[in-house]
Order: sequence, then structure tokens, then C-alpha cells
Amino acid sequence: MVYAVSKAGLERFTTGLAAELAGTGVAANCVRVDEALRSEALAAMIGETADPPGTGASPEEFGEAVRWLVDQPTSFTGRVLTFGDLRDLAALATHEGVV
Repeated sequence: MVYAVSKAGLERFTTGLAAELAGTGVAANCVRVDEALRSEALAAMIGETADPPGTGASPEEFGEAVRWLVDQPTSFTGRVLTFGDLRDLAALATHEGVV
């Protein structure tokens, strides 16, 4: 419960901060980690499982998506982006054969 509340608080803080900083040249965005970050640690904990097509990202892919987000103009602000949003924006890799 505490985890869910803190995530919701961060998302609300992001949108509020973006509104407060509008026009200052500072953007505020966050990424909702709503899919698995496929890492060796995760595989060790839960084993190799078949994720649904188009889901999850490696830490490297996630890092590239965050880098893309940081490189956006400051007018791109106040957004809470899911992995799906990042895929739609071509910021997060879609794996070959995966839609």
C-alpha cells in the first residue's frame, strides 16, 4: 500500500511541479515503471519467464528511453509516461517480432 501511495505521490508531484515551473525552461516528467525491467537480478529471483509480447525492457533500453526523455525540449513537460507511451514515442525499443 505504501509503495502505491508513494508512486501516486511522485506522479502528482511531477504534474504539479511542471505547472509551477512552466515558462522557466525547466521540464518535469516521470516514467511509470509499469512493466518488468528485464535484468539478470530479476531472472535470478523469478527465473526465466515469458513476458507478454511487447512488454518489459532491459536496463540498457530503459536508460536509452530516459536519455531520450531528458533530450526533449522543455515544452515537453508534466507527463507521466508508461512503457507503452515511450514505445509510441519511439523512445523505447520494440523487439523484433514484438508489437
